[in-house]
Amino acid sequence: MPAEYKSDRNVFYPFSGPDFVTITTLFPNAKRYVMFGLEIEGNIPRLKSIPQDRLAVNLSNLQNSVIDNIRDSFFYTLDMSSDLYRSDIKGTTPILMFMLARTGKEVLEVKRIRIDSSGTVSFIAEDDPTTQTPNDNIATGVEIEFRAGPTEPVQKLQYFCFNAEDKHFQQQKQIHTYFQSLKPSTTYLKSASYLMHNNYFSIIRNIIMDVSDVLLQDDTGIAYRFYDPSLWNFSYYGMYTRPIPIFASYYQADLLKAYKEGGPKSLTFDLGYKSTTNLLLSRRKGAGSENATPEASKP
Repeated sequence: MPAEYKSDRNVFYPFSGPDFVTITTLFPNAKRYVMFGLEIEGNIPRLKSIPQDRLAVNLSNLQNSVIDNIRDSFFYTLDMSSDLYRSDIKGTTPILMFMLARTGKEVLEVKRIRIDSSGTVSFIAEDDPTTQTPNDNIATGVEIEFRAGPTEPVQKLQYFCFNAEDKHFQQQKQIHTYFQSLKPSTTYLKSASYLMHNNYFSIIRNIIMDVSDVLLQDDTGIAYRFYDPSLWNFSYYGMYTRPIPIFASYYQADLLKAYKEGGPKSLTFDLGYKSTTNLLLSRRKGAGSENATPEASKP
């Protein structure tokens, strides 16, 4: 994906948790990364304020929070739920800052944010008492400005905490408006627990497909049956096999058929739940020369 790798346009990473490492590796030049998950954003870590006798346990807890992602390329939601709440360094913000630092980025500014009623982002005080929870009608988060070096352009990372299940998401029209402002975006989906295969995640699925000119995903993202082949060109990578046992019901016979007929190209790395990585690259037809590729093919 040389064009997308070089592009500076918006990158959207739904159901990401704090997995900045993957998205900056795939799309290093984006002006703005927008991520969301159930995990709270927490606050900016103030290490000097932590008692010396608690510093080691806090740093150990941070290590525990990221080790699954480093080893397996994804976060375990249940582990994250406990790891992010049980120490002085809470939430996704410390993890994101850690990943920014370890990937050589210079953090310039960190601010708490929320999406207001008009669908725009506004800043909130660090000590604002607004509850951080995914199941209310307020989408809070964190915005981090950073750069890859002193002469490199400033980039922006936004992470939001909210529940995208329809019964919650339909009450949050301001988030719909904000996501629409990301159009056109390059969207990435990985290890998304097959949520958008279900009818009760239809709103976020439709928004993603509307705002994206390019979609790169494994089979846990949007089910293949929801793609209209008259609107998209497809390229297939890796090998599609049955989901792991816990997600066995999400097997896609139509995707297997498309892989067999589409001439998939091999992958030299693993991502996601399975050792047999699959990636579906979908480019919207007529979206511009940036999306043109000789290897794109119909299913």
